[in-house]
Amino acid sequence: MVEITGRKELKEWLEGRDRVDVVAIATRAVQRVLPILTTVPDKSGKRTAAAIFLPTFRALLISWTFIGQPVHEISSAAADAADAIWKSISDDATALETGTSPEALVTQRLWAGQPPKNIQTHWFRLKAYLLDEARADENWQVWTDWYEDRLQGNPSNKDLDRAIALMNPEKFWDAGPKIANAEIQRLIDEYRPTQQQIEDSTSPRVVARDGKLDVESDKVIDEFVYDDEFKTLPERQVILVDALLAAFIDDRNISPAVVSALKTYRKYIEIVFTRPMLGILDDAEGIAWAEYNTQKRHGFFKENGGLRKTFETFHANHLKIGNASKLNAVRAQIERESDVDIDDFEPAEIQNAVLSLENAIADALVADIVTEEYQAVSKRVTASIRLILETPPPAPGADLVSDKEESILEESEVPRWKRAILWARGFGGVSLSALGSLASIVAFSDTTAFKVLKTALKSMLKVLGVEDVDSSKSTGDD
Repeated sequence: MVEITGRKELKEWLEGRDRVDVVAIATRAVQRVLPILTTVPDKSGKRTAAAIFLPTFRALLISWTFIGQPVHEISSAAADAADAIWKSISDDATALETGTSPEALVTQRLWAGQPPKNIQTHWFRLKAYLLDEARADENWQVWTDWYEDRLQGNPSNKDLDRAIALMNPEKFWDAGPKIANAEIQRLIDEYRPTQQQIEDSTSPRVVARDGKLDVESDKVIDEFVYDDEFKTLPERQVILVDALLAAFIDDRNISPAVVSALKTYRKYIEIVFTRPMLGILDDAEGIAWAEYNTQKRHGFFKENGGLRKTFETFHANHLKIGNASKLNAVRAQIERESDVDIDDFEPAEIQNAVLSLENAIADALVADIVTEEYQAVSKRVTASIRLILETPPPAPGADLVSDKEESILEESEVPRWKRAILWARGFGGVSLSALGSLASIVAFSDTTAFKVLKTALKSMLKVLGVEDVDSSKSTGDD
Protein backbone atom coordinates (compact mmCIF):
# COMPACT_ATOMS: atom_id res chain seq x y z
CA MET A 1 0.00 0.00 0.00
CA VAL A 2 1.50 3.33 -1.09
CA GLU A 3 1.17 6.06 1.53
CA ILE A 4 1.42 9.67 0.40
CA THR A 5 0.78 12.37 2.98
CA GLY A 6 2.27 15.47 1.39
CA ARG A 7 4.10 17.10 -1.49
CA LYS A 8 7.46 15.52 -0.71
CA GLU A 9 6.13 11.94 -0.80
CA LEU A 10 4.16 12.66 -3.96
CA LYS A 11 7.19 14.12 -5.71
CA GLU A 12 9.36 11.17 -4.71
CA TRP A 13 6.77 8.64 -5.86
CA LEU A 14 6.27 10.40 -9.19
CA GLU A 15 10.00 10.43 -9.96
CA GLY A 16 10.78 7.77 -12.52
CA ARG A 17 7.11 7.01 -13.25
CA ASP A 18 5.81 7.01 -16.80
CA ARG A 19 4.35 10.36 -17.80
CA VAL A 20 0.96 8.75 -18.36
CA ASP A 21 0.92 7.74 -14.66
CA VAL A 22 1.70 11.33 -13.68
CA VAL A 23 -1.13 12.66 -15.83
CA ALA A 24 -3.59 10.09 -14.42
CA ILE A 25 -2.73 11.02 -10.82
CA ALA A 26 -2.77 14.74 -11.59
CA THR A 27 -6.01 14.72 -13.54
CA ARG A 28 -7.89 12.96 -10.75
CA ALA A 29 -6.34 15.24 -8.12
CA VAL A 30 -7.49 18.35 -9.94
CA GLN A 31 -10.96 16.86 -10.52
CA ARG A 32 -11.29 16.26 -6.79
CA VAL A 33 -10.63 19.88 -5.87
CA LEU A 34 -12.43 21.45 -8.85
CA PRO A 35 -15.38 22.55 -6.66
CA ILE A 36 -13.01 24.91 -4.80
CA LEU A 37 -13.05 27.08 -7.92
CA THR A 38 -16.02 28.79 -6.28
CA THR A 39 -13.45 30.72 -4.21
CA VAL A 40 -11.22 31.77 -7.13
CA PRO A 41 -11.62 35.16 -8.87
CA ASP A 42 -10.36 35.82 -12.37
CA LYS A 43 -7.67 38.40 -13.23
CA SER A 44 -10.20 41.20 -13.06
CA GLY A 45 -10.99 40.25 -9.47
CA LYS A 46 -14.37 38.80 -10.42
CA ARG A 47 -15.47 35.20 -10.64
CA THR A 48 -16.92 34.72 -14.12
CA ALA A 49 -18.00 31.47 -15.70
CA ALA A 50 -16.51 32.34 -19.09
CA ALA A 51 -13.10 33.33 -17.71
CA ILE A 52 -12.57 30.47 -15.25
CA PHE A 53 -14.86 27.49 -15.59
CA LEU A 54 -15.02 26.86 -19.34
CA PRO A 55 -11.20 26.73 -19.78
CA THR A 56 -10.88 24.56 -16.66
CA PHE A 57 -13.55 22.06 -17.73
CA ARG A 58 -12.04 21.95 -21.21
CA ALA A 59 -8.55 21.22 -19.85
CA LEU A 60 -9.90 18.45 -17.62
CA LEU A 61 -11.88 16.90 -20.47
CA ILE A 62 -8.86 16.88 -22.76
CA SER A 63 -6.51 15.39 -20.15
CA TRP A 64 -9.15 12.79 -19.21
CA THR A 65 -9.99 11.87 -22.81
CA PHE A 66 -6.45 11.78 -24.16
CA ILE A 67 -4.80 10.10 -21.19
CA GLY A 68 -1.26 9.26 -22.24
CA GLN A 69 -0.44 12.67 -23.71
CA PRO A 70 1.59 15.17 -21.64
CA VAL A 71 -0.30 17.85 -19.73
CA HIS A 72 2.43 19.65 -17.77
CA GLU A 73 0.26 22.16 -15.96
CA ILE A 74 -1.85 19.53 -14.20
CA SER A 75 1.01 17.64 -12.54
CA SER A 76 2.05 20.69 -10.54
CA ALA A 77 -1.55 21.28 -9.49
CA ALA A 78 -1.63 17.84 -7.88
CA ALA A 79 1.05 18.92 -5.42
CA ASP A 80 -1.05 21.91 -4.40
CA ALA A 81 -4.16 19.86 -3.58
CA ALA A 82 -5.74 20.13 -0.16
CA ASP A 83 -4.74 17.69 2.59
CA ALA A 84 -8.10 15.92 2.27
CA ILE A 85 -7.12 14.31 -1.02
CA TRP A 86 -3.76 12.79 -0.04
CA LYS A 87 -5.27 9.45 0.88
CA SER A 88 -7.11 9.31 -2.45
CA ILE A 89 -3.84 10.05 -4.22
CA SER A 90 -2.25 7.21 -2.23
CA ASP A 91 -5.08 4.91 -3.34
CA ASP A 92 -4.50 5.92 -6.98
CA ALA A 93 -0.77 5.29 -6.67
CA THR A 94 -1.42 1.88 -5.13
CA ALA A 95 -3.82 1.01 -7.95
CA LEU A 96 -1.18 1.85 -10.56
CA GLU A 97 1.48 -0.17 -8.73
CA THR A 98 -0.80 -3.19 -8.49
CA GLY A 99 -1.60 -3.36 -12.20
CA THR A 100 -4.45 -0.94 -12.87
CA SER A 101 -3.79 0.87 -16.13
CA PRO A 102 -3.84 4.69 -16.20
CA GLU A 103 -6.69 4.51 -18.72
CA ALA A 104 -8.76 2.40 -16.32
CA LEU A 105 -7.82 4.49 -13.28
CA VAL A 106 -9.12 7.77 -14.69
CA THR A 107 -12.58 6.22 -15.19
CA GLN A 108 -12.95 5.16 -11.55
CA ARG A 109 -14.81 7.08 -8.85
CA LEU A 110 -12.82 10.08 -7.65
CA TRP A 111 -13.26 9.15 -3.99
CA ALA A 112 -13.13 5.69 -2.42
CA GLY A 113 -15.88 6.77 -0.03
CA GLN A 114 -17.82 9.98 0.27
CA PRO A 115 -16.15 13.25 -0.79
CA PRO A 116 -15.07 15.47 2.11
CA LYS A 117 -17.84 17.73 3.35
CA ASN A 118 -16.08 20.91 2.28
CA ILE A 119 -15.70 19.55 -1.25
CA GLN A 120 -19.40 18.69 -1.34
CA THR A 121 -20.34 22.13 -0.06
CA HIS A 122 -18.19 23.86 -2.66
CA TRP A 123 -19.57 21.66 -5.43
CA PHE A 124 -23.17 22.48 -4.58
CA ARG A 125 -22.25 26.18 -4.57
CA LEU A 126 -20.46 25.91 -7.89
CA LYS A 127 -23.30 23.91 -9.42
CA ALA A 128 -25.88 26.44 -8.20
CA TYR A 129 -23.76 29.27 -9.56
CA LEU A 130 -23.38 27.69 -13.00
CA LEU A 131 -27.05 26.67 -13.27
CA ASP A 132 -28.38 29.99 -12.03
CA GLU A 133 -31.09 31.56 -14.21
CA ALA A 134 -28.70 34.40 -15.01
CA ARG A 135 -26.66 31.88 -17.04
CA ALA A 136 -29.56 29.80 -18.36
CA ASP A 137 -28.66 30.54 -21.99
CA GLU A 138 -25.14 29.15 -21.44
CA ASN A 139 -26.31 25.57 -20.67
CA TRP A 140 -23.72 24.70 -18.01
CA GLN A 141 -25.59 21.49 -17.28
CA VAL A 142 -23.47 19.76 -19.93
CA TRP A 143 -20.51 20.27 -17.60
CA THR A 144 -22.20 19.68 -14.23
CA ASP A 145 -23.49 16.35 -15.58
CA TRP A 146 -20.03 15.50 -16.88
CA TYR A 147 -18.38 16.23 -13.54
CA GLU A 148 -20.92 14.25 -11.52
CA ASP A 149 -20.34 11.29 -13.81
CA ARG A 150 -16.63 11.54 -12.97
CA LEU A 151 -17.45 11.68 -9.25
CA GLN A 152 -19.53 8.53 -9.55
CA GLY A 153 -17.14 6.70 -11.86
CA ASN A 154 -19.81 6.29 -14.52
CA PRO A 155 -18.57 5.04 -17.90
CA SER A 156 -18.52 7.58 -20.67
CA ASN A 157 -18.95 7.58 -24.41
CA LYS A 158 -15.36 7.93 -25.56
CA ASP A 159 -16.38 8.85 -29.10
CA LEU A 160 -18.49 11.70 -27.71
CA ASP A 161 -15.69 12.86 -25.39
CA ARG A 162 -13.26 12.88 -28.30
CA ALA A 163 -15.66 14.84 -30.51
CA ILE A 164 -16.08 17.48 -27.78
CA ALA A 165 -12.34 17.70 -27.07
CA LEU A 166 -11.62 18.20 -30.79
CA MET A 167 -14.16 20.99 -31.31
CA ASN A 168 -12.73 23.84 -33.38
CA PRO A 169 -11.07 26.21 -30.87
CA GLU A 170 -11.69 29.46 -32.75
CA LYS A 171 -15.24 28.61 -33.77
CA PHE A 172 -16.42 27.22 -30.44
CA TRP A 173 -14.08 27.26 -27.43
CA ASP A 174 -12.85 30.83 -27.93
CA ALA A 175 -16.40 32.02 -28.61
CA GLY A 176 -17.40 31.60 -24.97
CA PRO A 177 -19.69 29.26 -23.01
CA LYS A 178 -22.91 30.11 -24.85
CA ILE A 179 -21.51 28.96 -28.20
CA ALA A 180 -19.24 26.19 -26.90
CA ASN A 181 -21.81 24.60 -24.61
CA ALA A 182 -24.49 24.75 -27.31
CA GLU A 183 -22.22 22.77 -29.62
CA ILE A 184 -21.49 20.29 -26.82
CA GLN A 185 -25.25 19.82 -26.32
CA ARG A 186 -25.65 19.24 -30.06
CA LEU A 187 -22.96 16.56 -29.96
CA ILE A 188 -24.54 14.95 -26.88
CA ASP A 189 -27.86 14.73 -28.72
CA GLU A 190 -26.14 13.33 -31.81
CA TYR A 191 -24.46 10.56 -29.81
CA ARG A 192 -27.53 9.55 -27.76
CA PRO A 193 -28.41 5.83 -27.72
CA THR A 194 -30.72 4.63 -30.47
CA GLN A 195 -33.90 2.62 -29.97
CA GLN A 196 -32.00 -0.40 -31.31
CA GLN A 197 -29.34 0.01 -28.61
CA ILE A 198 -32.07 0.24 -25.97
CA GLU A 199 -33.61 -2.98 -27.28
CA ASP A 200 -30.24 -4.74 -27.42
CA SER A 201 -29.69 -3.96 -23.73
CA THR A 202 -33.13 -5.17 -22.61
CA SER A 203 -33.40 -8.00 -20.10
CA PRO A 204 -35.03 -10.48 -20.28
CA ARG A 205 -35.06 -11.14 -24.01
CA VAL A 206 -38.30 -11.72 -25.88
CA VAL A 207 -38.06 -14.61 -28.34
CA ALA A 208 -40.33 -16.44 -30.73
CA ARG A 209 -40.30 -20.07 -29.64
CA ASP A 210 -42.62 -22.89 -30.72
CA GLY A 211 -44.92 -20.41 -32.41
CA LYS A 212 -45.30 -18.19 -29.30
CA LEU A 213 -43.75 -15.10 -27.74
CA ASP A 214 -41.68 -16.18 -24.76
CA VAL A 215 -38.92 -14.73 -22.56
CA GLU A 216 -35.46 -15.99 -21.72
CA SER A 217 -32.25 -14.83 -20.11
CA ASP A 218 -30.15 -12.58 -22.30
CA LYS A 219 -26.99 -14.54 -23.00
CA VAL A 220 -24.98 -11.31 -23.07
CA ILE A 221 -26.58 -8.84 -20.66
CA ASP A 222 -27.50 -11.44 -18.02
CA GLU A 223 -24.17 -13.28 -18.03
CA PHE A 224 -22.47 -12.91 -14.64
CA VAL A 225 -18.85 -13.12 -13.59
CA TYR A 226 -19.01 -15.35 -10.53
CA ASP A 227 -16.80 -15.09 -7.47
CA ASP A 228 -17.11 -16.54 -3.97
CA GLU A 229 -19.06 -13.54 -2.66
CA PHE A 230 -21.52 -13.61 -5.55
CA LYS A 231 -22.38 -17.24 -4.83
CA THR A 232 -23.82 -16.23 -1.44
CA LEU A 233 -25.56 -13.02 -2.52
CA PRO A 234 -28.85 -14.55 -3.72
CA GLU A 235 -29.38 -16.41 -0.46
CA ARG A 236 -28.59 -13.27 1.54
CA GLN A 237 -31.00 -11.26 -0.60
CA VAL A 238 -33.79 -13.75 0.08
CA ILE A 239 -33.27 -13.32 3.83
CA LEU A 240 -33.34 -9.52 3.51
CA VAL A 241 -36.43 -9.55 1.28
CA ASP A 242 -38.25 -11.78 3.75
CA ALA A 243 -37.38 -9.32 6.53
CA LEU A 244 -38.69 -6.39 4.50
CA LEU A 245 -41.88 -8.24 3.58
CA ALA A 246 -42.48 -9.13 7.22
CA ALA A 247 -42.14 -5.46 8.14
CA PHE A 248 -44.32 -4.16 5.30
CA ILE A 249 -47.04 -6.77 4.82
CA ASP A 250 -49.47 -5.10 7.27
CA ASP A 251 -48.16 -1.53 6.99
CA ARG A 252 -50.80 0.63 5.30
CA ASN A 253 -48.21 3.37 4.72
CA ILE A 254 -46.37 1.12 2.27
CA SER A 255 -47.66 0.91 -1.29
CA PRO A 256 -48.95 -2.57 -2.29
CA ALA A 257 -46.78 -2.16 -5.40
CA VAL A 258 -43.70 -2.33 -3.19
CA VAL A 259 -44.80 -5.59 -1.59
CA SER A 260 -45.52 -7.00 -5.05
CA ALA A 261 -42.12 -5.87 -6.32
CA LEU A 262 -40.33 -7.49 -3.39
CA LYS A 263 -42.16 -10.77 -3.98
CA THR A 264 -41.14 -10.64 -7.63
CA TYR A 265 -37.55 -9.96 -6.63
CA ARG A 266 -37.59 -12.95 -4.30
CA LYS A 267 -38.90 -15.20 -7.06
CA TYR A 268 -36.27 -14.23 -9.62
CA ILE A 269 -33.29 -13.98 -7.27
CA GLU A 270 -33.82 -17.63 -6.34
CA ILE A 271 -33.29 -18.68 -9.97
CA VAL A 272 -30.52 -16.17 -10.74
CA PHE A 273 -27.95 -18.92 -11.30
CA THR A 274 -30.08 -20.95 -13.71
CA ARG A 275 -32.23 -18.27 -15.40
CA PRO A 276 -30.81 -14.83 -14.64
CA MET A 277 -33.05 -11.94 -15.68
CA LEU A 278 -31.38 -8.79 -14.44
CA GLY A 279 -33.98 -6.46 -15.94
CA ILE A 280 -36.74 -7.86 -13.72
CA LEU A 281 -34.51 -7.72 -10.65
CA ASP A 282 -33.49 -4.13 -11.44
CA ASP A 283 -37.09 -3.04 -11.84
CA ALA A 284 -38.31 -4.71 -8.66
CA GLU A 285 -35.38 -3.38 -6.63
CA GLY A 286 -35.88 0.08 -8.13
CA ILE A 287 -39.49 0.18 -6.93
CA ALA A 288 -38.45 -0.86 -3.44
CA TRP A 289 -35.55 1.62 -3.35
CA ALA A 290 -37.81 4.46 -4.49
CA GLU A 291 -40.08 3.64 -1.55
CA TYR A 292 -37.06 3.73 0.76
CA ASN A 293 -36.15 7.23 -0.43
CA THR A 294 -39.75 8.41 -0.05
CA GLN A 295 -40.01 7.07 3.50
CA LYS A 296 -36.60 8.50 4.34
CA ARG A 297 -37.66 11.99 3.25
CA HIS A 298 -40.70 11.65 5.51
CA GLY A 299 -38.53 10.71 8.50
CA PHE A 300 -39.83 7.14 8.70
CA PHE A 301 -36.43 5.64 9.52
CA LYS A 302 -35.58 7.92 12.44
CA GLU A 303 -37.26 5.41 14.74
CA ASN A 304 -36.64 2.38 12.50
CA GLY A 305 -32.87 2.17 12.27
CA GLY A 306 -32.84 -1.59 11.89
CA LEU A 307 -35.24 -1.50 8.97
CA ARG A 308 -33.22 1.25 7.35
CA LYS A 309 -30.08 -0.87 7.63
CA THR A 310 -31.92 -3.84 6.11
CA PHE A 311 -33.06 -1.72 3.17
CA GLU A 312 -29.60 -0.27 2.58
CA THR A 313 -27.93 -3.68 2.74
CA PHE A 314 -30.50 -5.04 0.27
CA HIS A 315 -29.73 -2.14 -2.07
CA ALA A 316 -25.96 -2.52 -1.72
CA ASN A 317 -26.16 -6.25 -2.42
CA HIS A 318 -28.26 -5.63 -5.50
CA LEU A 319 -25.66 -3.21 -6.83
CA LYS A 320 -23.05 -5.96 -6.39
CA ILE A 321 -25.25 -8.32 -8.40
CA GLY A 322 -25.55 -5.75 -11.16
CA ASN A 323 -21.80 -5.11 -11.15
CA ALA A 324 -21.23 -8.84 -11.64
CA SER A 325 -23.03 -8.62 -14.98
CA LYS A 326 -20.49 -8.22 -17.78
CA LEU A 327 -22.44 -5.55 -19.65
CA ASN A 328 -24.42 -3.95 -16.84
CA ALA A 329 -22.23 -0.84 -17.09
CA VAL A 330 -23.09 -0.56 -20.78
CA ARG A 331 -26.79 -0.74 -20.04
CA ALA A 332 -26.41 1.82 -17.24
CA GLN A 333 -24.64 4.14 -19.66
CA ILE A 334 -27.48 3.77 -22.17
CA GLU A 335 -29.97 4.61 -19.41
CA ARG A 336 -28.10 7.77 -18.41
CA GLU A 337 -27.51 9.02 -21.94
CA SER A 338 -30.98 8.34 -23.37
CA ASP A 339 -33.05 11.45 -23.92
CA VAL A 340 -36.18 10.95 -21.83
CA ASP A 341 -38.13 13.82 -20.29
CA ILE A 342 -41.15 12.82 -18.24
CA ASP A 343 -42.80 16.17 -19.01
CA ASP A 344 -43.01 15.14 -22.68
CA PHE A 345 -45.52 12.37 -21.94
CA GLU A 346 -49.28 12.54 -21.64
CA PRO A 347 -50.29 10.37 -18.64
CA ALA A 348 -53.81 9.64 -19.94
CA GLU A 349 -52.44 8.39 -23.28
CA ILE A 350 -49.93 6.14 -21.52
CA GLN A 351 -52.61 4.77 -19.18
CA ASN A 352 -54.83 3.88 -22.14
CA ALA A 353 -51.93 2.32 -24.06
CA VAL A 354 -50.86 0.24 -21.06
CA LEU A 355 -54.40 -1.01 -20.43
CA SER A 356 -54.84 -1.87 -24.10
CA LEU A 357 -51.58 -3.80 -24.11
CA GLU A 358 -52.49 -5.76 -20.98
CA ASN A 359 -55.84 -6.73 -22.51
CA ALA A 360 -54.20 -7.62 -25.83
CA ILE A 361 -51.65 -9.88 -24.12
CA ALA A 362 -54.41 -11.57 -22.10
CA ASP A 363 -56.27 -12.32 -25.35
CA ALA A 364 -53.03 -13.46 -26.99
CA LEU A 365 -52.50 -15.93 -24.15
CA VAL A 366 -55.93 -17.43 -24.77
CA ALA A 367 -55.13 -17.57 -28.50
CA ASP A 368 -51.88 -19.42 -27.69
CA ILE A 369 -49.68 -16.64 -29.15
CA VAL A 370 -47.77 -15.86 -25.94
CA THR A 371 -46.62 -17.92 -22.99
CA GLU A 372 -47.66 -17.43 -19.39
CA GLU A 373 -44.17 -16.25 -18.48
CA TYR A 374 -44.23 -13.66 -21.26
CA GLN A 375 -47.48 -12.35 -19.81
CA ALA A 376 -46.00 -12.35 -16.29
CA VAL A 377 -42.98 -10.29 -17.37
CA SER A 378 -45.14 -7.93 -19.42
CA LYS A 379 -47.25 -7.31 -16.32
CA ARG A 380 -44.12 -6.21 -14.47
CA VAL A 381 -43.31 -3.81 -17.30
CA THR A 382 -46.79 -2.29 -17.40
CA ALA A 383 -47.03 -2.21 -13.59
CA SER A 384 -43.85 -0.16 -13.46
CA ILE A 385 -45.20 2.31 -16.00
CA ARG A 386 -48.49 2.56 -14.13
CA LEU A 387 -46.64 3.13 -10.85
CA ILE A 388 -44.62 6.07 -12.15
CA LEU A 389 -47.85 7.66 -13.37
CA GLU A 390 -49.33 7.28 -9.91
CA THR A 391 -46.16 8.46 -8.17
CA PRO A 392 -44.77 11.58 -9.87
CA PRO A 393 -41.07 12.45 -9.43
CA PRO A 394 -40.07 14.42 -6.31
CA ALA A 395 -40.35 18.18 -6.55
CA PRO A 396 -37.19 20.01 -7.69
CA GLY A 397 -34.69 20.02 -4.86
CA ALA A 398 -36.24 17.08 -3.05
CA ASP A 399 -33.32 14.84 -3.97
CA LEU A 400 -30.68 17.25 -2.73
CA VAL A 401 -28.73 16.42 0.40
CA SER A 402 -31.23 16.45 3.25
CA ASP A 403 -29.32 14.92 6.13
CA LYS A 404 -25.76 14.37 7.24
CA GLU A 405 -25.54 10.84 5.85
CA GLU A 406 -26.54 11.65 2.29
CA SER A 407 -24.00 12.81 -0.24
CA ILE A 408 -23.33 14.24 -3.62
CA LEU A 409 -22.77 10.73 -5.00
CA GLU A 410 -26.37 9.68 -4.48
CA GLU A 411 -27.68 12.23 -6.96
CA SER A 412 -26.31 10.53 -10.07
CA GLU A 413 -28.54 7.46 -9.97
CA VAL A 414 -30.84 7.13 -12.98
CA PRO A 415 -34.39 8.09 -11.89
CA ARG A 416 -36.70 5.09 -11.55
CA TRP A 417 -39.28 6.62 -13.87
CA LYS A 418 -36.64 6.88 -16.61
CA ARG A 419 -35.59 3.27 -16.14
CA ALA A 420 -39.22 2.15 -16.28
CA ILE A 421 -39.86 4.00 -19.54
CA LEU A 422 -36.69 2.69 -21.16
CA TRP A 423 -37.45 -0.86 -20.03
CA ALA A 424 -40.92 -0.57 -21.57
CA ARG A 425 -39.43 0.84 -24.78
CA GLY A 426 -36.92 -1.99 -25.00
CA PHE A 427 -39.35 -4.75 -24.06
CA GLY A 428 -42.02 -3.42 -26.43
CA GLY A 429 -39.58 -3.05 -29.31
CA VAL A 430 -38.12 -6.54 -28.91
CA SER A 431 -41.66 -7.96 -28.58
CA LEU A 432 -42.67 -6.30 -31.82
CA SER A 433 -39.63 -7.71 -33.61
CA ALA A 434 -40.27 -11.20 -32.26
CA LEU A 435 -43.91 -10.89 -33.28
CA GLY A 436 -42.68 -10.14 -36.79
CA SER A 437 -41.03 -13.54 -36.96
CA LEU A 438 -44.38 -15.13 -36.10
CA ALA A 439 -46.10 -13.24 -38.91
CA SER A 440 -44.91 -15.86 -41.38
CA ILE A 441 -47.25 -18.30 -39.68
CA VAL A 442 -50.42 -17.42 -41.56
CA ALA A 443 -52.65 -19.03 -38.96
CA PHE A 444 -51.39 -16.51 -36.39
CA SER A 445 -51.03 -13.35 -38.48
CA ASP A 446 -54.63 -13.57 -39.68
CA THR A 447 -56.08 -13.82 -36.18
CA THR A 448 -57.68 -10.90 -34.41
CA ALA A 449 -55.55 -11.52 -31.30
CA PHE A 450 -52.33 -11.24 -33.33
CA LYS A 451 -53.37 -7.99 -34.98
CA VAL A 452 -54.62 -6.46 -31.75
CA LEU A 453 -51.37 -7.34 -29.95
CA LYS A 454 -49.30 -5.82 -32.74
CA THR A 455 -51.36 -2.62 -32.67
CA ALA A 456 -51.16 -2.41 -28.88
CA LEU A 457 -47.37 -2.79 -28.87
CA LYS A 458 -46.99 -0.08 -31.51
CA SER A 459 -49.33 2.24 -29.61
CA MET A 460 -47.37 1.85 -26.38
CA LEU A 461 -44.07 2.53 -28.12
CA LYS A 462 -45.47 5.65 -29.77
CA VAL A 463 -46.83 7.17 -26.55
CA LEU A 464 -43.47 6.44 -24.90
CA GLY A 465 -41.67 8.53 -27.50
CA VAL A 466 -40.37 5.93 -29.97
CA GLU A 467 -40.41 7.50 -33.41
CA ASP A 468 -41.03 5.74 -36.73
CA VAL A 469 -42.38 2.57 -35.12
CA ASP A 470 -44.16 1.55 -38.31
CA SER A 471 -41.08 1.91 -40.53
CA SER A 472 -38.61 0.39 -38.05
CA LYS A 473 -40.53 -2.78 -37.26
CA SER A 474 -41.83 -5.40 -39.64
CA THR A 475 -44.68 -7.48 -38.27
CA GLY A 476 -46.60 -8.40 -41.33
CA ASP A 477 -49.53 -6.68 -42.96
CA ASP A 478 -52.14 -4.90 -40.88
